[in-house]
Formats: sequence, structure tokens, C-alpha cells
Amino acid sequence: AICMCLAADEGHTVIVAGLDGDFKRKRFGQVVDLTPLADAVVKLTAECAICGSPAPFTARTVDEMDQTLVGGAESYVPVCRRHYMEHGFSWVSACSPVPGKKASEEACETAVRPAAGRA
Repeated sequence: AICMCLAADEGHTVIVAGLDGDFKRKRFGQVVDLTPLADAVVKLTAECAICGSPAPFTARTVDEMDQTLVGGAESYVPVCRRHYMEHGFSWVSACSPVPGKKASEEACETAVRPAAGRA
């Protein structure tokens, strides 16, 4: 953070990218700590894998509950608020869409279930 401030104060453009929350919607890392130091913050979102709406949340599609799990499309799926709230943060792998292709809502309605006792 100190290096970022010094660089910005000297007129350099500083771009920071990272996750601010985890699959349980809990704070992740220190990216949020940089917000008060920034001139501008742009939060980007993916598209919900089920309906295509903006997806500010991530659901995990593998049975692992540690906060940190390095992975991509094989472990996570972007979801909108509606589908996050309906299904929780832990989804079965059957609903994980093929990269570049949306999962069908009907398939997910039957395949996606919150992990027992974890929603």
C-alpha cells in the first residue's frame, strides 16, 4: 500500500486487480484496504452462469471449504445475487458450465443443491 501511494503521489498510474471477497462472501485478502487510497475504484463482474445477469458473487463447485483454493472454471462459477441466495455458496459439480457456455437454468434447478448443512 505504501509503494502504491508513493507511486501515485509521484504522478504514476497504478492499477490494482484482485478479489475482494470469497465464495462465502467474506473479505478476501487486503484488496479492500486499498480502497481509501484510490482516486477511483471500478468493480467488474462476470455474467451469471445460469441466467446471464451481472454476477458479483462466486459459488464453489467442488467440495472444499478452505477459504483459499486455487482454481478456475473447474472449481468456481459466477452467479448473480438471486442464484447465490437460492443455492448458497457450495454447488455440486453437475451444474458447472462448460467454459464459454451458460448452464441451463432447468439443469441447475435439479442439479444444484447447497452442500448439506453448509448453506
